[in-house]
Amino acid sequence: MNEADRNRLALLLLNDGGGSLSRRSAVSNAFTSAVAPDPIEAELNTARNSAVGNPLVNTTDQWTNTVLRRAIQQAIDSDAEKIAVPRGDTVLSYNPGDDHGMNAFYNDIVPKNLAKILAGLDRQGVAQKYVSQLATPSGMRGNNFTVFDLTPAMRDAARKGMPLFAAPHAGLLPLLMQQNEQGP
Repeated sequence: MNEADRNRLALLLLNDGGGSLSRRSAVSNAFTSAVAPDPIEAELNTARNSAVGNPLVNTTDQWTNTVLRRAIQQAIDSDAEKIAVPRGDTVLSYNPGDDHGMNAFYNDIVPKNLAKILAGLDRQGVAQKYVSQLATPSGMRGNNFTVFDLTPAMRDAARKGMPLFAAPHAGLLPLLMQQNEQGP
């Protein structure tokens, strides 16, 4: 059903206040089925209209984790003791956006993913806390952050490499070099 037909049905539905209940019901059902797309067709349209996938990052969690791994590496390279994630309301104070979306992303998704990555670097646990005010070493100040401690174990593990930052089979390289020196 095209846009003009949907508009005619909507007008008919609105203007038929005095009609019979069965007529109003029939018009309402026709309008609903015209407006509500078939779920399979809707899914196909979403697939057709979506951007072509990337071989490395196709989901929010994947690209978020890629960025977080890089942030962890930068923090460790600069000898930081902590890594802080701004809360959604903080991000909204300098970057306009949807309240619900920003809060869901920065209050839930990013801390959850960061905690999981850090737990993979240090099995002893991850210290995470909410801080209402934060001052950086450069003197900048901010409000509302989720802060994670970077432990010595996390530093050591990250320096050995994290996924997407470590050479493939890096643990095999010394073994292969040793075998090469000893000969066949």
